[in-house]
Amino acid sequence: MIGMGFEDKFNMNLKYSVPSADAAPSDSVTVAQGIEAEYTYEQDVAGFIDGVIGKNSQGVSLDVAIKEVPEKEFADNTLRAYAKYYPSLAELGIPLDSQMEMIGGARILEYVVTPGELYFGQGAKSKVQFTFWYNLENLKTVIMEMSYRSPLGPDAPADAASKALKFFNALQEEYNKRQFLVPGDMKMQRFMESID
Repeated sequence: MIGMGFEDKFNMNLKYSVPSADAAPSDSVTVAQGIEAEYTYEQDVAGFIDGVIGKNSQGVSLDVAIKEVPEKEFADNTLRAYAKYYPSLAELGIPLDSQMEMIGGARILEYVVTPGELYFGQGAKSKVQFTFWYNLENLKTVIMEMSYRSPLGPDAPADAASKALKFFNALQEEYNKRQFLVPGDMKMQRFMESID
């Protein structure tokens, strides 16, 4: 049709992470009224802390995704543009006219592969995902992460939780033998270290 074009749109998400904690405030990430968003609350477990197999730490995160945001609204690339969608950003005490910058100047492509499922018994099964972060400037992989859900906490079936922990520790041992493993941190922290 003449006079009609397609807008460039992208998916945007804001993640609030708290290391070494078991809860994140539900209002840590807010979305503007009328904006449709998808909320994901996660308990993250990082293994191989201090280079020790079986030494694990837990953190939590609240991830809020907004789909198909018009790219043109971010032409000035200021905090104000993002705070329009996530008002909680305006509460940080950072001037809204602050320019947003890519960390280390790197543009990252995230690619996720889901090859199958794990089953720990007692109804506890989980999709396995491999996440790769590629630096588009030098075409190198900067992060590779394997993730899956497993039964944790006092309400989890005891046998399934035990099997999940054994699997997690065995996975650390195998990855360590192959020199794939780095002392446990969350993905963003590891990325920050890779560009220093």
